[in-house]
Amino acid sequence: MIYPKLLTSGSRVGITAPSCGIAEEKREAFCQSLDNLRAHGWELTLTDNVYKCGRIASSAGAVRAREFHSLLENKNIDMVIAACGGDMLMEMLEYIDYEKVSAYPKWIMGYSDITGLLFPITLKCDIATVYGPNAGSFDMTELHPFLKAVFPLLEGKPEVLHSSKMHERTRANDVDGYNLDTPTLWDSPRGNFSVSGRMLSSCIDCSSFLVGTDYAPVEAFAEKYKDEGIIWNFDNFALTAETLYYSLWNMKNAGWFKHARAVMISRTLFAGSNYGLSYREAAESALGDIPLVLDTDTGHVKPMMPVVNGAMTRLTVKDGGGSIEQAFV
Repeated sequence: MIYPKLLTSGSRVGITAPSCGIAEEKREAFCQSLDNLRAHGWELTLTDNVYKCGRIASSAGAVRAREFHSLLENKNIDMVIAACGGDMLMEMLEYIDYEKVSAYPKWIMGYSDITGLLFPITLKCDIATVYGPNAGSFDMTELHPFLKAVFPLLEGKPEVLHSSKMHERTRANDVDGYNLDTPTLWDSPRGNFSVSGRMLSSCIDCSSFLVGTDYAPVEAFAEKYKDEGIIWNFDNFALTAETLYYSLWNMKNAGWFKHARAVMISRTLFAGSNYGLSYREAAESALGDIPLVLDTDTGHVKPMMPVVNGAMTRLTVKDGGGSIEQAFV
């Protein structure tokens, strides 16, 4: 596994919009987020498409790929962060030069639709990526501990992250930071367990569309690391319980879980079922005897733990909570 050069407080970070750009009404909050990143000591370089908003995406797929490549090739840039998530990142995938990605290995971070960029890079290039906050996620006066954990993580000193006490089920626009209104409970059908393996994290709404494509050579990756095994984390943005079942079933039958040590499924932001099926029932039916934990702090329902794709990971699930410990080996 290739781990890019570690960051320092004076590193220069490139920000681009591989999915959506920042809309005018969100610019003030985005600028606050950038101020917090600068306060940590990072110098920032923004590509032209960051403040562009087309009908769905920031710009054409070829343009987004070109701006992403420009940050990779810039020797003064140490890391690339997505401005925000959105839709249609897959439009740029055919234009990504993976030889160039391998020639300039840099930390790349984002979540949600940014799965379409992170997932192929880790699988095809064997380069670690960060499923973590987008550049616009730091827009609060006092950063949540999971947001603060990004900095030591990228400096090569990952902290052990423990499950939250409370999470934000209802967004409140008049609250500075997260509206922590609901107790956190990790749901483990088999009770307490602890496993280790290499982390692969993605928004399942996006990665489910990559099954069977050249952008998701999961079987080869899992075979390479079969001795360590794979810990899967799926961030469920809005799949119904039934669609979650279909997606996991499809992945399992495509060989994705051949060397799975465990599967994590985050809290779902827009939850639902057409037949009264629970997410636990859906996941258990699809995965069989693979260790499973649901409602984890690893998705759209904040707070969200930053995790490194490809890193050796110890997942511990205990008494309705848990922890994630990662190492760059």
